Amino acid sequence: MHTPIAPVSGSSRLGEQVDAVIGVDTHTDTLSACLVNPVGAVLAEITEPANPVGYRRLIAWSTKEQAKHGCPRLVWAVEGTRSHGAGVTRALRTAGQIVLEATRPPRAARRPGGKSDPKDAVHAARAALANTHHAEPRADGPREALRMLLGVRSAALTARTAAINELKALIMQAPDELRGRLRGLTSSAQIAACRRLRVPATPDPEALRHDPQVVLVDAETRARLACMRRLARRIGDLTIEIDDAADEIHTLVHALDPTLLAEVGVGRSPPPRSSSAGLTLGVCAARRRSQHSPGSAHSTPVAAPSSDTG
Repeated sequence: MHTPIAPVSGSSRLGEQVDAVIGVDTHTDTLSACLVNPVGAVLAEITEPANPVGYRRLIAWSTKEQAKHGCPRLVWAVEGTRSHGAGVTRALRTAGQIVLEATRPPRAARRPGGKSDPKDAVHAARAALANTHHAEPRADGPREALRMLLGVRSAALTARTAAINELKALIMQAPDELRGRLRGLTSSAQIAACRRLRVPATPDPEALRHDPQVVLVDAETRARLACMRRLARRIGDLTIEIDDAADEIHTLVHALDPTLLAEVGVGRSPPPRSSSAGLTLGVCAARRRSQHSPGSAHSTPVAAPSSDTG
């Protein structure tokens, strides 16, 4: 158990407010941790598998080392809290530990003597001790749900734009007869028409066995029509994905902060499904909710000095 927490002072280093920091270097299969005292001296090291068993062992090791070295005010500095370190970050928070986002060292300063996970863990701890401002890992829950939905929708919008551009290029290069049928139509009508294109059948296997060259007859026409139809169907599928994500985002934002959607310049005008910029309101809602929740603070919590914790 760590000592009750208090906000970090903006004018003092973390090393002046804690008894120790555990730096954690994370990877897909393993994680290395290093216990460092306030002056940067290494007290203990450990490497464990990056799975629930390894997380339990890591927490048990930290409890033992805390008692051994007399450092109740403990903070963890974890690298990649939203990538390789996501699992250990959740485990630590569940166990009531204080977790900070560790800064990665500049590339020029990394591993001058070769790869060393324990050294990276030491660097994470020492960098946390020296800093006066610390980032907390992003919280799970509704805000993380919004982040995922926004990311997936943004990727789908990018993919749809690329598919539309490819389809437009194929239409522009098409023979006059096909191009003439599609010219003058709106983009939506062009996509709908291309979804219904009939593609000539590929020669049957028996014909190919007797004459492999037969596949070359009208190969360009078959390929063009097939690609245009495939792109049009991809655009339709991506549009459904984009709209579904937008609806889920709107539902979450309304649940988090119903008043936000009513504010001037936010709302659904233009609708979120057609404006990626408007969808950032989801993040705003989550932030507003967290900032107004009881006990929230803009500063990062760390262990309070023992004199303040009667």
